[in-house]
Amino acid sequence: MTGTSTIKKSMYNVAYKGVNILYPLITSAYISRILMAKGVGDVAFAINIVSYFIIAASLGIPNYAIKAIAGIRDDMNKRNRVFSELASIVSVSSVAATMLYFMAVTNVSSIKSDNILINIILGFALISNAVNYDWLFEAMEDYRYIAVRTTVIKLISLLFLILFVKKTDDIIIYIAIYSFTLTASNICNGIASRKYVRFSLKNLNVKQHLKAVFILFAASCATDVYTLLDSTMLGIMCPSEYLGYYSNSTKIVRAVYGMIIAATTIYFPRLSNLYATGRKQEYDSCLKRCYNISMLLAIPTAVGMIMTAGWFIPIIFGSDFKAAAFTTQLLSVLVIVFSIATVFGHISLIIYGKEKNILIATIVGAVINFTLNYILIPVCAQNGAAIASLIGELAVTVILVVSSLRSVYVNLLNKDILKVIFAAMLMLGFLSAVKLFADSGNIITLIIAVAGGIAVYAAAILAVKNSEAMLLIDIIRRRIKRQ
Repeated sequence: MTGTSTIKKSMYNVAYKGVNILYPLITSAYISRILMAKGVGDVAFAINIVSYFIIAASLGIPNYAIKAIAGIRDDMNKRNRVFSELASIVSVSSVAATMLYFMAVTNVSSIKSDNILINIILGFALISNAVNYDWLFEAMEDYRYIAVRTTVIKLISLLFLILFVKKTDDIIIYIAIYSFTLTASNICNGIASRKYVRFSLKNLNVKQHLKAVFILFAASCATDVYTLLDSTMLGIMCPSEYLGYYSNSTKIVRAVYGMIIAATTIYFPRLSNLYATGRKQEYDSCLKRCYNISMLLAIPTAVGMIMTAGWFIPIIFGSDFKAAAFTTQLLSVLVIVFSIATVFGHISLIIYGKEKNILIATIVGAVINFTLNYILIPVCAQNGAAIASLIGELAVTVILVVSSLRSVYVNLLNKDILKVIFAAMLMLGFLSAVKLFADSGNIITLIIAVAGGIAVYAAAILAVKNSEAMLLIDIIRRRIKRQ
């Protein structure tokens, strides 16, 4: 894979992640002003519950499938067989999860929505997971399709949202639009998959995948469950508006984190191929680049969010959500933590087949998260959930990094990372000055702070000649010369 090819695919992946960032931010900004904190909390709780079952329906297949198919993608017969085996597993699990979901929401009062129609509508999104083949297109590195599909469907959904959600009572309509977005994407995947594979039930060996799939499922389940655990416990233990605050804070943090890892997860297929062909030195070098790029973006982003959360939260979501500002500042540290965990855990350890290490780490994190939630939520509400999430994720990341570094060599504080920290500190100084002398409630001040902070960081990172930044500049220059 050439540098130019990697950058091009990375740009498509960033575009895809960008849409996934902008869409929830735009919809949340709109919905928050209509449904208010309580309505947002009610919606978040219903979606939170169905998410558990979507996790169960997916098993551990998304991460496992990218690795499995990327390694044999040039062999059409093997590709068809492996795809058919994995698609069969996820189809059965999706049907089973949907049945369990409807049994749960009709019999367990604590998770049943006030209007059962909400649960029924979300059930369509759940069953459509049977044809959620994003993993196929990622393994084939067809990020163009993923980006175009996502953009078109979410633009349609946004239009529906603006046209039909007008008042507080329109929760059902909003849920229907949310379900449409997921269902339409999955159906498109089912249709588009024929470009690369043909599904067949002949000569399948499903059993060969089950051990790895279930280990990854357990790890993924533990990770996602404690990710959802905060919202679930908050929704049960506190009034809905507190979940509304937490929901919007986590949307921002996870959306920003998603954009950052878009520039790094593009290396997953490449790293899988290097490992499969025994090129250890190239693998370590590629993983180091993956880590450096993630920190190049994550560290300044976290600093910027911590410094400006008090400004942008009321501007984006309205004055009803001012209490979410401090929650967002606490969760912003997770941008760095998640990025490190992704590189050394959900990329490196999966490629090395060390899914058990991921499982151990996530179980430890889940236990810590649950315990701290139980202690802190009654005292600190949504901020207690944020603290619990941060400490739990830190524990997970430490275990993942230690496990990964037993197999690979990456200096966590290499000279490029030190340059990033230096540049981020200069940006911190600039933002502190803006915060000290400017009106923090003014949108113009926020624009100046963000634009100025980016400019200061970019200038500093180029001045100290960060390797990844200089490579990007060189690629851009070469592309301009060609044109």
